[in-house]
Amino acid sequence: GSAGIIQKGSRAKCVAILGSDFDYSIETEECMTSVERDRIVACLQSKGVLVRCINAFTVSPPRGPSIDFFPPWAEWHPQDMVVEEPGVQFTSGQRHAIRMLKHHAEKYGFQ
Repeated sequence: GSAGIIQKGSRAKCVAILGSDFDYSIETEECMTSVERDRIVACLQSKGVLVRCINAFTVSPPRGPSIDFFPPWAEWHPQDMVVEEPGVQFTSGQRHAIRMLKHHAEKYGFQ
């Protein structure tokens, strides 16, 4: 089948701060299997990529923030996992307030 990648998370919502990770959704026609997950991880690791997968594939580059690729439809997800699309579009003022809150949380160790 085919697959696509869609940017998600704080960068897609324009509320990322310096050091925020990159979040992407892997959109597939069929449920991703554990065998496919293991093959992807093994292939990336064989090429020297530092990657792990619990719910999402997390790639840790030598420098900079990590990159998460999340397949919302995967057989290894817990039965009670709920994946929802955010229904809110933030105004520029709200985005600024969220970024400021993130900066203060980081500054005072509330990560």
